[in-house]
Amino acid sequence: MTTATIRQVQHNLASVLHSVEAGEEVIIRRRNQAIAKIIPMDGAEERKVDWSSLNTWRTRFFARGKLPGKAISELISEGRGDR
Repeated sequence: MTTATIRQVQHNLASVLHSVEAGEEVIIRRRNQAIAKIIPMDGAEERKVDWSSLNTWRTRFFARGKLPGKAISELISEGRGDR
C-alpha cells in the first residue's frame, strides 16, 4: 500500500493511476491524515502480454524465424531521407 499527499497526486496523477492499475492501493493524505483511498476496480483484467512463445511462433510460421520485409530501422531511415 502506497501513500501520497494531495500535491503529489496532483502533479503525478498518471504514475499514481499506473500503480493502481498494477493492483496497488494508494492512500491520499492531507496534513498527514488519511482522507481517501484509490483502489483497483474489481474484476479489472491484467493487461500484461506473455511474449515468451513469440520465438516458437516465428519459427513455426516463417523460415529461420525471420519475419518477411525490411527491419523497422531501415523503414525509419528511408522515411527520414536526407535529414
